[in-house]
Amino acid sequence: MKEGFGLKSIFISLIVLLSCFLTIPHKAFAQISPNNPFDYKEIPSCADERQNNPTHMRFYGNRYCGGCNAQKEGFLTVMGEYEGRITYELFDKNDWDDIPPHDLDIWFEFDERTIAPTTVLGCQYYHVGATEPGQLGYQAGMREIIDYLLAGVTPPPTTTPRPTFTPTPTPTLTLPLYFENQYLRVWDTRVFNGIIDLFYKDEDGNWEQFNNLVPIAKVNGVWNNAELENSIITKEVLVDTPELQKVKYQFSPFSNGALFYLLMEMEADKPFIKMTAIPNEVSATIQAFSIGNYYGYTHLVRYIKINDQIYDAFDYLQPSGGNYELGDFYELPAPENKEILFWGEGEIEQKQFVEQPISDQDVVMVEVRYTPWLPEQPPPGRNWFETVHVTREPFTTDKAVFHFGITPGRYPTVFKLKTGWNEIVWPNVPGYTGQSALGGIDQDCGSGTGLVIAKKEQDFWQEYVSGHGGWDFGIQSSQVYFIKAGRDCSWSP
Repeated sequence: MKEGFGLKSIFISLIVLLSCFLTIPHKAFAQISPNNPFDYKEIPSCADERQNNPTHMRFYGNRYCGGCNAQKEGFLTVMGEYEGRITYELFDKNDWDDIPPHDLDIWFEFDERTIAPTTVLGCQYYHVGATEPGQLGYQAGMREIIDYLLAGVTPPPTTTPRPTFTPTPTPTLTLPLYFENQYLRVWDTRVFNGIIDLFYKDEDGNWEQFNNLVPIAKVNGVWNNAELENSIITKEVLVDTPELQKVKYQFSPFSNGALFYLLMEMEADKPFIKMTAIPNEVSATIQAFSIGNYYGYTHLVRYIKINDQIYDAFDYLQPSGGNYELGDFYELPAPENKEILFWGEGEIEQKQFVEQPISDQDVVMVEVRYTPWLPEQPPPGRNWFETVHVTREPFTTDKAVFHFGITPGRYPTVFKLKTGWNEIVWPNVPGYTGQSALGGIDQDCGSGTGLVIAKKEQDFWQEYVSGHGGWDFGIQSSQVYFIKAGRDCSWSP
């Protein structure tokens, strides 16, 4: 039931009765659709505008949020349909200091979390986040409200409860922004809706982000992603002791009908967290589920290790996808020990593992990217693994238990070179250059590495030819030779 019904309905009835006897003007009222996604609310900051400018619309977004941008396009489409009859303003969360204080007050009074996107119509009707299953579409709901406002009719709140899920969280003001132990920090909705960011403490004691978690769920063959759905996270602290922190992260409904929460458990002395996915009773049947790791760039995720096999993002073809486009997806073998390790160039080793064995229906998927998702991100000029996740299908709560963490203090051996033949110009004279299949050996492996590899190659062949005729293995410095260099920057005979 929308806010503000009771007394207002009685007042409306009295007005209708008085209108039969009096000729004084009055404002008409009409009933909006029970499943309109917009809610009604009277706030102090809108007292004047409700009366004097009820056809002014506001959209509060976030340009780094894909779901926000999609909803912004829908907002602008409807605004264009009413051009010349209404006014509107666009605000971006990333330009917080540029938003006028009055408009910030309005945003906060409609939603104290200032979640993006938030749409405000006529300073009376508002909608936060994505449209929920069972509701009118976002644009259809806007048109219905705007038509009433333009006709001078104020639609009262609907009297029919809508089929939506309403969590009952701990009061927002009592909740911390993040939760942490000596190794990890967990921070939801830090930049985008639908995302939980993970941080680790580096050797200098500074918190550095190493990944983020984005749930994905399949219903009736349709996959939805919490970030792209702009799903709003509501958290509730269940246990908070020095030994254990247990937090419930409730996600707002996906457009495919999935509705669930993640139960996070963090022990004080463990360098990982445990996440259990649990569907709500009113959720559509979830066929498959995963918590994906979505955080790219080669310095974070270039290598993946499964069953003692190392996969290098550089060994894959360069994906053609651009900004706001998906990269190339590949299926990797299921880990026999239920564990996946991944790391980048000189960064901390990350670990993901599941509790239940992986079946033939479960899939390990990775996404290879070359171009960043956001145009504002500088391209690294090489491939990386953007996504690493284990998909559990069929979905059951006991199977949907995931662990995410790090190996403290471990910086794994970095394999700089591609497997195969690498081109080297022989270093008999000063100023030699060493070129691998991907670039400078000294640049990739460290100063002087190319010289060491080349000399080992020269010594090998000198010894070889000495045993086959004894002639001097003279090599010219200008000659290009191909030698075999190992992935760990070592020489391979």
